[in-house]
Amino acid sequence: MLTRTTILDTQLPASSLIDTLRSAANYGDTHRLPDQLKSVVDTIRFEPCGEDEYRIVLVGQSSGGARYPTITVEGRIKILPKSGSNGPAQMRLRVLPTSGSLFGISLAPCIFVALAIVRLFQEFPSLGSFFLYLAFAALGLGLSVLSGRGRIAKAWPGLLAEAKRLANGSLYLPAL
Repeated sequence: MLTRTTILDTQLPASSLIDTLRSAANYGDTHRLPDQLKSVVDTIRFEPCGEDEYRIVLVGQSSGGARYPTITVEGRIKILPKSGSNGPAQMRLRVLPTSGSLFGISLAPCIFVALAIVRLFQEFPSLGSFFLYLAFAALGLGLSVLSGRGRIAKAWPGLLAEAKRLANGSLYLPAL
């Protein structure tokens, strides 16, 4: 529900893609962004996050009028070798909320559910307040999910363009 995924074919071998991603991770923030990302973030940064997997961190995400963005998203690129390490590879791009955002999305509904349970087991239980707290939990979760989906939809075209640059070997990396 809060993740968007695609598989991209490439003619480059997996080792070449991994070397490019490793170089991008060593460089740090990059300022040459796809046009689709310029309105969303200031810079992007590549970080290793597993075997043959790299995270695209969106630095300076717009907050939509709030003091800080309540839900932030990231891209993850996993290199999937087709056959052997020298053959052409595939890449899986996933765009999803950060783990901190997932925690934030789930925190308010959990608090409301806990309050509902406490209200149910008080000395004078109130079924009305129990369902009211559950309604607030559902509303908070629903609004957070809609906000997250909106952020993913806004970042998706730019992250897809960046992944396509990597897939065809034209990812911009300044000289170190």
